[in-house]
Amino acid sequence: MSSVHLDGTLGVIQIASMVTSVAYGITTLQSYTYFHRSGGDPVHLKIVIGLLWVLDTLHQCFLCHVAYSYSVTNYGNWVALTWETWSVAAALIVGTIMNLIVRSFFYSQVWKLSGKRWLLASPIILCSLGECVAMLDFGEKLEPAEPFAFLHPSSDAFYATIAFSIAADILLAVSQVALLWSHRSEFSRINSAIRIMVTISINTGLLSTFCAILMCISYVALPNTFVWAAFDVMLPKLLLNALLSSLNQRKELREIVNGNINQLSFPLSALPSSTATTGHDDKGQHLGPVLIEARSEP
Repeated sequence: MSSVHLDGTLGVIQIASMVTSVAYGITTLQSYTYFHRSGGDPVHLKIVIGLLWVLDTLHQCFLCHVAYSYSVTNYGNWVALTWETWSVAAALIVGTIMNLIVRSFFYSQVWKLSGKRWLLASPIILCSLGECVAMLDFGEKLEPAEPFAFLHPSSDAFYATIAFSIAADILLAVSQVALLWSHRSEFSRINSAIRIMVTISINTGLLSTFCAILMCISYVALPNTFVWAAFDVMLPKLLLNALLSSLNQRKELREIVNGNINQLSFPLSALPSSTATTGHDDKGQHLGPVLIEARSEP
């Protein structure tokens, strides 16, 4: 019993369960807001968002099962804290699938903004696929009732997951910033909206990259704890929240371009629209490409 450290095992499970529950509540609220405002969106986009919410719900259920298993089912069984439960691997796999779907959406925006140039956008989706395959391989090796020591033979797959995740987020952020910056014009309102999207694209990339780096460090430094898994389960919720925020703030960004800059409630984290439209000022003059969807808000 003296070799079991509850702070790094049971304590981390409880903290992660509370934090992810709050994050799940935020993504649920964001999802509700999206469907309330998404009257003009294509059906396939609504299906994707609905699927992501279902996966996020399943992801949270697995995390709750992890907390219940170690806190209630195995209450007082200190040895159980050194062994894996099946829901740990299940949560990692579902989270990785969520990451792939969210990054695929952002990839489609980069692809269309780049003029449908596959060479520029393809590395992002390739890295995302690489992360998914590596994590599925890692999760498959997390057999139920195996000790934490079993993780070490599968470390190569885990490190590959981290590397692909960091590469995908960095490439996505750099591509978005470069493409957005290239659409600057002489009109300050358009540039204001672009600067907001550039800033949030950078912040989103840094946040997800920092989370992945902390996961890698904790895996190496604290291999017999759940600290690394706590960072891993937060990553899909961060990415999903970034996607939902971008979709829910299209109206505010259109208002910035139209001159109502003070009505921005909170910023955009990625391009919300799959098409670039042309805007005009109050006198009917051409404003150039506007990177905001032009449909009317319901």
